Amino acid sequence: MKKRLLSGLLAAVLVLGLAPAALAALPRTVISDLPKQAPGREIEVLETQKGALLYLDSGEKLMRMTLHFPVRNFGEDYLNHLGVLGLLLGRVGTRSRPLSDVSAAAGISAHGLMARPEWYAGAGGDVVYMNVSFAALPDHFAAAQTLLAELLQQSDYSDKDAVYRVLAQYLSAASAALPAPQVRCKAYFSHGAAAEQQYGGLDFRHYVRQLLADFDARFPALCAELQSMAQELYSPLNTMAGLACDRSLLGQAEQNLLFTSGLQQGSPCTAPFLSPREA
Repeated sequence: MKKRLLSGLLAAVLVLGLAPAALAALPRTVISDLPKQAPGREIEVLETQKGALLYLDSGEKLMRMTLHFPVRNFGEDYLNHLGVLGLLLGRVGTRSRPLSDVSAAAGISAHGLMARPEWYAGAGGDVVYMNVSFAALPDHFAAAQTLLAELLQQSDYSDKDAVYRVLAQYLSAASAALPAPQVRCKAYFSHGAAAEQQYGGLDFRHYVRQLLADFDARFPALCAELQSMAQELYSPLNTMAGLACDRSLLGQAEQNLLFTSGLQQGSPCTAPFLSPREA
């Protein structure tokens, strides 16, 4: 029915031509007709016994935690490795248990565990963060944090087969998706968009393809770089922690809190809550 109405309206326009009287008869929408956008929720800064925590009252019974790690190195090689680091979190084992145990634990406690670099348009310029997030049921919140701490601090990037498998799967999936041309064009005008190309865009795909073509020779250097990056980037003093859940769960969350914000207030880490990048 909707398609027939649209087809009829289009046919009427074609028959009547562009006569002013015909155009005036068409219904028009003005700005005042559009629904007003719902006001956004405010981010609170909570001072807990263990440190500062950004809190959003989401009304959900799930606890969603995100850690923002600011990136201070914008070299091309570093950003390429940053993209690899994000792909590997939770997809390689740790120094104390194999990947199968990690996957089983994540399936129980840390749902949707992921690490992804993102850039944001901040008041002082573009900034890039490694965002690590998960969702957990209240009873599994403490276990999910413990698992995440282990993954951040003890992931074993020396597992050559696992690293190759993850990168090959990424390249296969990415090759099937066409990059958005507007994002590529923005890289010529924005530092953040240019960085995004290096850690997750078309340039990153080229890097992964070249890496896999000579993987045996390049893997030792890659492994050493990933271990060094993880130790430096995933530092408790280099993070801003945010939690979203129903306010009725806040007391339980504070009792089991493991991650808090190590950065001082007023740092560029407020940027992710001001203006996220455009898709």
